[in-house]
Amino acid sequence: MTTPVKSDIDYISQVAMGWVVAMAAFLVFQIGDLYDSLSAQASILIILTPMTLAGSMAMAKIRIIGTALGCIAGMAVQLILGSWFGYGLLFWLAFTIAMGPFCLWLTKGQVKAAIAFSAMSALSVPLTTSLVPEQKDAFFSILYRFSSIFVAVLLTAMVMWVVHHWIRVMLLKHPEVKNVELN
Repeated sequence: MTTPVKSDIDYISQVAMGWVVAMAAFLVFQIGDLYDSLSAQASILIILTPMTLAGSMAMAKIRIIGTALGCIAGMAVQLILGSWFGYGLLFWLAFTIAMGPFCLWLTKGQVKAAIAFSAMSALSVPLTTSLVPEQKDAFFSILYRFSSIFVAVLLTAMVMWVVHHWIRVMLLKHPEVKNVELN
C-alpha cells in the first residue's frame, strides 16, 4: 500500500491553517486573559496536530467525548462518596476504580486510547487540584473544565473549517497556483 503524494498546495494550506488557528487562539487567550483555561488552550493545540481538516475534526470529536466521559466519572466519584470524600482511602479507591475502564481503553487501539487520555485528564485534574476534603468539592471545577474545553474545541473546529475553505478559495484564485496545478 502506498501513501498518496500531496501537492504543494496541500502543504501550503495545512501550514497556513495551522498557523492562523494557533495564532488566533493565542491572541484570544492573551487578550481575554484566560489564564485559568490552560486545558482549553492545550485542547486547541491537540486538535491541530493532524494538520488536516478531516483529522482535526476527528480529534475534536475524540477530545469532547473523552472530556465528557472523564467529567461524568469525576462527578460520579464525588456523588458516590458524598460526605465521605474527606477519607483518603475511600477517595483513592473510588478514584482508582473510576480510572480502571480508561486504563483498559489505553490498550484497545488508537481511538479508544485517545478518548481514554482525554477522559483520564478530565477525571484526574479537577479531583486532584480543586477538591479540598471537608471544605470544597470539585463539582463546579468539573463543569468549568468540560464547558471550557467544549467551547474551545467547538470554536476552533469552526475557525478551522472557515480558514480551510478561505485558504482553498484564495489559493485557487491565484494565477500562479493554477499554473502549478496544470503542470
